Amino acid sequence: MEEPPSTGASEHRELVNGQYEVSIGFIDEPAFVGEQNGLYLKVERVQAEAAGTPAAGAGEDEHAEGNPVLGLDGTLQAEVIYGDQSMPLPLSPAFGEPGVYHAVFFPMAAGDYSFHIFGDIEGTPIDETYASSPQGFDSVQPRAPFEFPKPTS
Repeated sequence: MEEPPSTGASEHRELVNGQYEVSIGFIDEPAFVGEQNGLYLKVERVQAEAAGTPAAGAGEDEHAEGNPVLGLDGTLQAEVIYGDQSMPLPLSPAFGEPGVYHAVFFPMAAGDYSFHIFGDIEGTPIDETYASSPQGFDSVQPRAPFEFPKPTS
């Protein structure tokens, strides 16, 4: 039997000269065709360290501790893109997760999706597109190989 693709993948990007760290991907990964899923967006304000030095104990691959950015459901817009089709995604704050926003949809085709995020973060304009890729978040997978029991003929 096939193994489901890896889970928990998301793309991380610093915006506005490193002032904000954005994590984006699907709410549930792996994402399967026909299953409820959606956009996962997390935005944190990166703590400025004294004289631009990293936090004590932070390694090269570690990020500085951030503060969640609230209220972005009123200042940011999002859309999902598949091929030549796009659909607006209304952002909603995720319950119990400050700085995290969700927008639910049902991916209906396997393959690569992109999320376009635009508007402003705390008064600073942004316009970013994130595409599923090996370096980013996972593509949508067909669910048939993982369905059980199989239909009988």
